[in-house]
Amino acid sequence: MPAAWIFLGLFLGFALVLFTWLYRHNPELLLETREFHVFTEEEARAFPAATRDHPFEALFYLALTTSMRKGEILVLKWPDVDWEKGLLRVERQRQQAGRRKAK
Repeated sequence: MPAAWIFLGLFLGFALVLFTWLYRHNPELLLETREFHVFTEEEARAFPAATRDHPFEALFYLALTTSMRKGEILVLKWPDVDWEKGLLRVERQRQQAGRRKAK
C-alpha cells in the first residue's frame, strides 16, 4: 500500500475524530452564523402599520411583541394559549434538519 493511501486514511480518520469532538463539545462551531437586523425603536413602531392587512399580520405582531423565534411561532397550537390568564406557553420549536452547512 503506497504511503499516500496510509497518510490519506490517517488524515481522514483524524478529521472524523476532530469533527465528532467539535460537534459534541460545541456544535455551534460547525454552523454558519447569520447576521440579522434588530429593529430600531422607530422601525418597531412603524412595523404594525406596514404589515396591516397582511395574511400573517398576527404572526408578525406576535414576533415583534414577544421576541419569539420563527420556529417557536410556527408550531403554536390553540391549547398553548391560556386566554383567562393571558399567557402563551412555548413548549415546542420547529427544527429544520439539513438547512445549515458546516464551515
